Amino acid sequence: MTARLKINYNSIVPPGGAKKYFALGIAFLILSVAVGLIVISSLQSDLPSLAQLHNIQPSLITKVYDRNGELLKEFYQERRILVSFNEIPPYLIDCLLATEDRRFYSHWGIDLKRIFGATASNILKMDLTAEGASTITQQLARKLFLTPEKNYIRKIKEALTAIKIENTYSKNEILQLYLNQNYFGRGAYGIQAAAQTYFAKDARDLTLSDCALLIGLLKAPNRYSRTPVLQWYPDAGRSALVHPSRPVP
Repeated sequence: MTARLKINYNSIVPPGGAKKYFALGIAFLILSVAVGLIVISSLQSDLPSLAQLHNIQPSLITKVYDRNGELLKEFYQERRILVSFNEIPPYLIDCLLATEDRRFYSHWGIDLKRIFGATASNILKMDLTAEGASTITQQLARKLFLTPEKNYIRKIKEALTAIKIENTYSKNEILQLYLNQNYFGRGAYGIQAAAQTYFAKDARDLTLSDCALLIGLLKAPNRYSRTPVLQWYPDAGRSALVHPSRPVP
């Protein structure tokens, strides 16, 4: 004979308790949504307009030639040469996604799973800014339209702007903007200028080790671009760059 376990729910939840907790939960949810909508509404004026999103104009090099077509001088605030997505080697995309945003092609501007994981980790470390969870799109939003300061208002603006960017551009277009915008150290802005500065070649000709090294620079371009490993072994790759004390074969 099979014994049946009977549970007296009245001993677990007091009379009327379930309804009270349900009502409190609904009230909290409504309050959270209302507060969220108020915050989003108050920040809308600080977000980029559709016109700004459709007209992103990175700073480029101005070149002056003589009458014979010889280059005389270059003028620039940021040494940047734009390249199309088709000129970016697949190795570079793979290295970027592996280090910065593994779920780039599946999220919609923000990665909720990554946010929850980073939040839990930061709570355990008792430092709410210790670990970030910004996607590639959020990083692009910050570089194009926001400031690098660390606070919750800026993070909310960053997330909202990232969603607007995702609604405006395709995933490949976002990667193209990101790699043309970022600073790689030694005065090189964008992947084409970086390829020329570090390897004297075009971006489309970068090897796997070249790509790994250049993506490794993004975390701290000013510091990493001055490491002895980078100067002595330009083809050593990311592992040597991140671990400058490690001997290179």
